[in-house]
Amino acid sequence: MMHQAETMRSQHRLITVGAPTASGKTLGSLSRIVKSGTDAAIVLPTNELLEDQARSINQSLLQAGLTVTSNAEPTSGDESPPTERHTPLSRALSGQEKTDYAVLVVSGNRLAELAGQGSKGAALARMFAVNAKHVLLITNPDTIHLIFRARYARSGSILRELLRFKILVVDEFHLYHGTTLANLFFLLWELRNTFDQLIITTATPSQAIQRLEEFLHPHLTVSAQEASGDAGHMVRHPMRLNVMRHPQDHFLRDDRDLEIVVAYVDQLYERNRSASSAVKVLVIVNSIAFCIKLAQRLAEELGEARVSQVHSLVPSHQRRHAEVTVGTSALEVGIDFDVASILLEAGDAPAFIQRVGRAARHREAEGIAVIPSEAALYFKEHAPPSLTYSEMCRLAYAAMDEPRSYHEFLSSPECAELFAGFLYGMAHMAQDEYPNRTALDSTVNDRFQQPNFLDLAHLKNFVVSFPLRKMRTVAEAGFRGYLKSMPVYLERYNTLIRLGFFELPMLKVRRVARAEELDMKYTMVDSRELVLVVEDFVEQPYSLRMAWPNDSFKSIEHVSEDNARLDMANPGLSSIFFRLLDGLPAHATRRRPDWRLPAVKHVSRQEWLVIGLDAYLQAFLDHTAEGSS
Repeated sequence: MMHQAETMRSQHRLITVGAPTASGKTLGSLSRIVKSGTDAAIVLPTNELLEDQARSINQSLLQAGLTVTSNAEPTSGDESPPTERHTPLSRALSGQEKTDYAVLVVSGNRLAELAGQGSKGAALARMFAVNAKHVLLITNPDTIHLIFRARYARSGSILRELLRFKILVVDEFHLYHGTTLANLFFLLWELRNTFDQLIITTATPSQAIQRLEEFLHPHLTVSAQEASGDAGHMVRHPMRLNVMRHPQDHFLRDDRDLEIVVAYVDQLYERNRSASSAVKVLVIVNSIAFCIKLAQRLAEELGEARVSQVHSLVPSHQRRHAEVTVGTSALEVGIDFDVASILLEAGDAPAFIQRVGRAARHREAEGIAVIPSEAALYFKEHAPPSLTYSEMCRLAYAAMDEPRSYHEFLSSPECAELFAGFLYGMAHMAQDEYPNRTALDSTVNDRFQQPNFLDLAHLKNFVVSFPLRKMRTVAEAGFRGYLKSMPVYLERYNTLIRLGFFELPMLKVRRVARAEELDMKYTMVDSRELVLVVEDFVEQPYSLRMAWPNDSFKSIEHVSEDNARLDMANPGLSSIFFRLLDGLPAHATRRRPDWRLPAVKHVSRQEWLVIGLDAYLQAFLDHTAEGSS
């Protein structure tokens, strides 16, 4: 297609590809990589999408007649290429004949599998030693962020390998906002003189792209154009979509909502159970808790084999796509489904467009969209009986809100504080230890320049005055702003995963044990570490509330037992859960935070505590609101 060909031919430093779902953005980027004959990295926002795209990329390379080494298996089916052209990574690392491409799928789970009893950093370093002409790294931003923050063993040598990559692709760019957008910009700023091209792909526009143009040029915008008449290539089949309002005009959450949604799914399943697609009904909702409740109820009606759940509490290797697949936002981005029907919940325009885009990719489909009442009324009044995909997108943006990217945060003093922590992590890598003030100042002077998206005249002076304790806290945080997780043993799946504070209320904890008591060997836990042994998921998550003094967290402070208390029915679990909050930066606000920010409500006051690096974003938003008022 024209937008793929334009992407493949372009030699601009920055290429922005805007195209709807199922229109081949990834193939256009892959074509550019192959044509350039260089090493490249593709950064994807979720592990579910990472695995799906890795299989698709494998298949594309093999169909092009190239030989591939990979730790992702090619897709199965009659049209799959000959398997002898695909070499498993384990064989390639032991001296197999050189292949054209090594497709390296890198995530925390993948590295844990490869590491065995060793470190993830050593496992990643071994992966780069693969015998191939070119390396194609498929990873998430979290992994690259951890490398830059020196959180892996051998981070320095791994970073040197990463700096060889000449094309960097960032997919689904519109999903980054606030803290994650800032961290992404820090990485791109540091890599700006190493890669030849940055390719940004997105199905929905984002103002933040304009900030990239400030330090990456020349810039080319590539847009997929809707063809007229019989011209062009069909990327979407016709779809019959019913738009319904939220039953109680809020996120789907309680038993009343459950009864209505179960009835919708039953109707879709009955009409489509004879379809040839593996997934008869795909369900995407906002809440993990509602997802679990809905899947359990449907499994009681249809049988366990016909229903599956896909969300962050299900281990990646246990996820499957059953006849009725129920999931959360992990399913909405880029994954290629062949589905007969879809039921989706959406509260904003991009989520609506992305989730509708999961259906009608391979066949005609039908769907039910559950959206806010005002948006549903707008659709009813303005939507014609038949409309094109582009018309549907315009209607969605007119009817529904667009979540903010908070790109203006990039120019704030609060963002500069995060950049100070980023520099501290980089200095740590250079020094092989956390530096003192003098060593930090020297490293900053020698290696770093002020990003032009940070509108701060004296950034260097700010960096050397920012408290080292705060810088270290920021440097040790993850890409999404969290610092800590704890091991959870899921008896249902006979496996161990790590979860953060806000996922724990959905677990039915049977007991707390030391890892050594489980008689299982895992690389992700220390033998003396506490593990939550989980019987199953709860039907109704318990609420999390906190208490803190009126004068605390007006500026960003660290959470501790001296200034905060977690209010829960089970004191034993309260103590364990609180360990995941201890030491985190936090900011108190009287304005209800964006639902995407991790926040806990006060037990009695109309006040929320935003926790993690998003505290810096909330502080900026509060200061901006105070200034405007």
